Amino acid sequence: MARYLLDSGVLLGYLRASPFAAYIDQHFSPFALANITAISIVTQGELRSLALQLHWGSPKQQALKDTLLKIPYIDINHDAIFQKYAEN
Repeated sequence: MARYLLDSGVLLGYLRASPFAAYIDQHFSPFALANITAISIVTQGELRSLALQLHWGSPKQQALKDTLLKIPYIDINHDAIFQKYAEN
């Protein structure tokens, strides 16, 4: 089991079906059932803001909403996040 905290760029890559997202999926499988994957509340806000700024159409906005509903988010005020940030 592995734990992953995805940032905005990675999640955006998944939404756009980018080659690097396929690489991440192939080598790390963050969405495999055995793994725990989450995003921070900041990532959720950044992606929602980006969708508005770039005037995403309804299908793309719906894909974002569906994706955000599937991935649990963590409040930024969480000691484990600060610790991982400090380590990397």
